[in-house]
Amino acid sequence: MERATEFRLLTEKSILPSPKIHINVKWHRPPKGLFKLNIDASFPKNMQIYGLGGVIRNANGHWIVGYTKSAHARGSLHAEIKALLDGLKTTLNWGCSLYKLKQIRRRLLMLQ
Repeated sequence: MERATEFRLLTEKSILPSPKIHINVKWHRPPKGLFKLNIDASFPKNMQIYGLGGVIRNANGHWIVGYTKSAHARGSLHAEIKALLDGLKTTLNWGCSLYKLKQIRRRLLMLQ
């Protein structure tokens, strides 16, 4: 009986609620006349296929264009860089002038 109780305690999910952590997230708008690109990529550990997406918003926070796709990558950093490149291509196709483009270039150069 003791072994059954021990097994149950080790395998069942805790009945105690897990502590909640509150994180304040705020979107910082670009200056008027400029646009902001937000990107993300998801890369499962044992696969070379990843998903990416992004959204371009104006200074009022209005959605201008969004995009998603799946592709191949060699790792999570490669996936994030490809997501950024797709985002930059999208901004060019839509004629959007990005806010802080110089900072993006500087961060990419630091990765080399």
